[in-house]
Amino acid sequence: MGTPPQLHAWVVALAAVVIHLSDLQTMAADSDAVVHAVATDRVVERDARGRIVTWTELSVIELRAPSPSKLSGETVWLAQLGGHLDGRSLVVPGAAQVEVGDEVVLFAVAMPGWPTVVIPHTHGAGLFRVIAGLAEQVGHITDAQGRQPEARIIDDLPTFWSQTGLPPR
Repeated sequence: MGTPPQLHAWVVALAAVVIHLSDLQTMAADSDAVVHAVATDRVVERDARGRIVTWTELSVIELRAPSPSKLSGETVWLAQLGGHLDGRSLVVPGAAQVEVGDEVVLFAVAMPGWPTVVIPHTHGAGLFRVIAGLAEQVGHITDAQGRQPEARIIDDLPTFWSQTGLPPR
């Protein structure tokens, strides 16, 4: 079990958010890396401003990047605002929930200056859970009219990877 990095000023603006659901190739090109990993630990704590933050440790199975990756190491930490701590909850609409043991594919955006800390590209739309070889979108996305589009499900990982356009490493 590792320890999540301590970010002293982690600023997230909360306002109306409009998310454009891109195809996998566009999301891959806009990400710092696409990471296939297993969640091995989760730590929930308060940041310097008192907000609940969930850190999920991801053990990297495979990492593909559109250019030299800004990420390093066999483990990355997924940082997400929200979680449950000391009987209190902070729920962020659309945020993907990752449990220890989940196998995921994450379109990752590196936190500047933190080579092992990432956030999901396009909020919850950039995280897919892998179940029996299928990749299913995890985030609960709602459009401007309050409708939830169907979650994207890709039949197998080789098809998923081919749709990203990223070569194997």
